[in-house]
Amino acid sequence: MTIRLVIATQLLAALAACSGIAVDTDYDPAVDFDSLRSYSWIDGAPPQTAELVQGSFLVLRVRAATDPWLELNGYLLSSESEVDFLVRQQVITRERVEAWTSSYGSTQGHPWWNGLPIYTDTSFAIYPESILVLDFLAPDGERLLWRGIGELNSLGADTPHERSERVRQTVEAILAQFPPARSEP
Repeated sequence: MTIRLVIATQLLAALAACSGIAVDTDYDPAVDFDSLRSYSWIDGAPPQTAELVQGSFLVLRVRAATDPWLELNGYLLSSESEVDFLVRQQVITRERVEAWTSSYGSTQGHPWWNGLPIYTDTSFAIYPESILVLDFLAPDGERLLWRGIGELNSLGADTPHERSERVRQTVEAILAQFPPARSEP
């Protein structure tokens, strides 16, 4: 890799880390991530409700964002049967409920009510939340090596370009955590 490519990769990782996208990762500490060089995609779980809106377009957008990042970081997409790891994507959609309570007015100083609130209102907001899961698996497709999870916020993304950009931001925020940093025992 040239020095410019290394610097560009580090800048992309730093920008993704500052993106404000909630990301969580986990991995098998016994895996030598330095030995991983080639990968192939495997199918994930069937689409869920909100994913059906974008359907296979979402799958293509995730792959279109993941492949260049992996290539830029030295991983080779291979159609060969022997690869170092497999990549699986899943989008999990669920309803998220937020509630908040507000109290209005007060009988402060009223001799009969002893300062209790007069009116309490509880409001709820229910909206779909999509989570993108990127799994890196052993070549047998059974053992999980690394998992990255990020919130995929496509609200307000009305055009295909905007949706692709949101997916790219989420993928880069997740992959900025790969490979995991080595911790000394």
